[in-house]
Amino acid sequence: MARRVRLVVPTEVLVRDIDIRTLDAVDRASKRPTRPVSIASRELASNVGASAATVHRAVVSSVESGFLVVDEQHLENGAQLANTYALTKRGLAVLAAARDAGLV
Repeated sequence: MARRVRLVVPTEVLVRDIDIRTLDAVDRASKRPTRPVSIASRELASNVGASAATVHRAVVSSVESGFLVVDEQHLENGAQLANTYALTKRGLAVLAAARDAGLV
């Protein structure tokens, strides 16, 4: 069950719990905030504690909201590699507010 969380960041934003957990997992996988991290979708799902499909929807939602940037990686032959993920300044602000509220 997804729960909705109301956070106050520069403007009021309605963020799902799964989105916050996904942002947190990307942040924890990265050595430095805003630095892109390469992580397989299954590993990200495992770190979040949700199915790959659920985390994929959270990633899409976070990209659309401007919280996350995703760069697809491919070999020259077209084979898919692990995507790289980076939190935006807005994503970091949402994550900081969630942490201040004790949500992650």
